[in-house]
Amino acid sequence: MSIKAFTGKIVSFNQKGKGRRSTLLTFEMSIFTSELCDTFMCNFNDLKLSEKEKKDLSRERRMIIDQYKKISPFSLNKDKNELIEAINSNKKETITIEASEYGAYICLAAAYSGKIDADKKIKFIISSSPIALFPKSFIKNHLLSENIEIVYSVKSEHWLDCFETLYHNDFLKYSLQAA
Repeated sequence: MSIKAFTGKIVSFNQKGKGRRSTLLTFEMSIFTSELCDTFMCNFNDLKLSEKEKKDLSRERRMIIDQYKKISPFSLNKDKNELIEAINSNKKETITIEASEYGAYICLAAAYSGKIDADKKIKFIISSSPIALFPKSFIKNHLLSENIEIVYSVKSEHWLDCFETLYHNDFLKYSLQAA
């Protein structure tokens, strides 16, 4: 069984989305690739996909979904704490943060942790992540601070684009935005 990794970075930029971007967090999380039996269709019944979505659920896409299901809570917790520390130590009062895929999970965990300083106004712009699979155990504070905004989009041509079920989560409060 070989190992794949979620790698990337979470960046911040000025409120207008222009200008210099600075990296708040660089991450790399290794996970095991899926065994054949992990990608059988019966392992995805709990997702409650529509018939059209089931038709689009290729083995490659099932492998990606399985990787999200296997995200280590220990790694996610470590990355979340590092992001919170970077946000709280940032001198800016208003911060716009952009992340996608696993980086979006880190942002959601931070946003719902209740540990971001109340004097910070944070806008998370997250994209292309199956947030329906986001671990509910990371939602520590069901009410987002009024200073935190989450905007979510799925980029066209992304594998997730045809799986609307995977980017809806009743526990999370966010604005859905066209990409």
